[in-house]
Amino acid sequence: MVTGVILITSLDSTYVYLTTKDKIIHEMKDNSKQTLLQLKKNIASFIVSYSVNEYENLIFNAMEHREFFAIVVEDYNMGEILGKKAYITGKIRNIDNVIVDFNSKNKNHLQDLDTSFYTDKYDILNQSGNKIASISIFITDKIMQEELNKIITRTIIKTILISILIIFTLFIIIRIFVLIPINSLINISTDITNGNLDTKINVKGSLEIEHLSYSFEIMRDKIKEYIHNLENKVQFRTQELEDSNETLEQTIENLKNMQIQLIEAEKMASLGSLVAGVAHEINTPVGIGLTGITHFLEITRNLKKQYETNNMSEDIFEDYINTSIKLANSINTNLERTVSLIQSFKQVSVDQTSEEKRKFDLKEYLNDILLSIHNLTKKTNLTINIKCSEKILMNSYPGVFSQIFTNFIVNSVHHAYKKNEKGTLSIELFCSNNYLHLIYKDDGCGINDEILPKVFEPFFTTNREFGGSGLGLNIIYNIVTSKLKGSITCESPKDRGVVFTIVVPLNSE
Repeated sequence: MVTGVILITSLDSTYVYLTTKDKIIHEMKDNSKQTLLQLKKNIASFIVSYSVNEYENLIFNAMEHREFFAIVVEDYNMGEILGKKAYITGKIRNIDNVIVDFNSKNKNHLQDLDTSFYTDKYDILNQSGNKIASISIFITDKIMQEELNKIITRTIIKTILISILIIFTLFIIIRIFVLIPINSLINISTDITNGNLDTKINVKGSLEIEHLSYSFEIMRDKIKEYIHNLENKVQFRTQELEDSNETLEQTIENLKNMQIQLIEAEKMASLGSLVAGVAHEINTPVGIGLTGITHFLEITRNLKKQYETNNMSEDIFEDYINTSIKLANSINTNLERTVSLIQSFKQVSVDQTSEEKRKFDLKEYLNDILLSIHNLTKKTNLTINIKCSEKILMNSYPGVFSQIFTNFIVNSVHHAYKKNEKGTLSIELFCSNNYLHLIYKDDGCGINDEILPKVFEPFFTTNREFGGSGLGLNIIYNIVTSKLKGSITCESPKDRGVVFTIVVPLNSE
């Protein structure tokens, strides 16, 4: 609407502008012709009598019309006396709008004449019909532009005032018939939102607002009905939940106990496997030691008999001494091997069962773990590489690390390689900013992309038919994230095995 009013006002102003411009131009031309005719009539006698001052006064008086920029007379009569083609005189307005004498030698005057808006010229003849002078009136458009600018200014002010009036009127109308009703609907919707469903809805306004008010009322009634039905359902469901809550709590408790038992069973199975492996490893050095002692006893009895019967020679005694030294060295070596195995087993088994925190060197402890599971790894074609260039002292839970390393290696042996297949297991340990970084790799078959995200889920296994419980990696994940306050990730690059990365603090809380 405002745009339409502005357009109509602009068209009306344009019409007024053009008609006023034509009127002013017509009036200027009429004034010019009338003035020229008057000057032509009055100035001829002064020119003939060479009365220059007289006709200059006439010219000055004629300049009362503000649109006259200059009046110039070319006096051929006076010019003949002065020896010129013509004597040029007249009046012109300067930059301050002051009437001054025209000077034909003044370049500024001549340039100003060239920029005049309109020029009118008349010739003055004597009685013989000869041209004795010419009068030129130069008209400026300055006055016309001033008048037109006034029209434009009035038009702009008129348009602004009309627009303000229309906008104010529209604002009042919109406020009464739209904004106030909408604000009422907003307040009503707020009351309904706050639970006051008995709010009266009777908003008056435009037809659309009243229709919206009616729709609000229908919506409120539907909400009341829905809430009533929902309350009945909630009450019914609450009763059902209360009835089944005791059974559910008991089921959850049973599941927790079952999970604890399964975890303990997994740990005991691991410990049992460790015991069997260590027992098998101890059997060899103990058997060799027993054989050596038996042989030593036998040669000692023979030497004693020879000594008692005086049949012992120096060569026999020297042979006995040499054999005894060899047997003693063999027995000592195997007994030391047995002691080392027992100490490693004792420390690892105690750590797995006690879960106490203590200070330990992780690299040395890793060697003990590898020694305790040597019975498993020696039956494979796998090489275990340890990369640890520094001594890593930790104040943590060694049994947890035993579980971690044992689980990783056992998983690689059982899942990553075929029987008697060659491979490499890599364990890299380094410290950074008081954190231990443990990277375990194998170059086996890897883990399928579809099951990789599930490897840490409880009871997930691909080896259930061979006794897999699916708790191994889940236990590792829980003890790393909960007990050690660290993180663990699993990656399996295509055809490049599996990579486990663990980051934990050097000092556990």
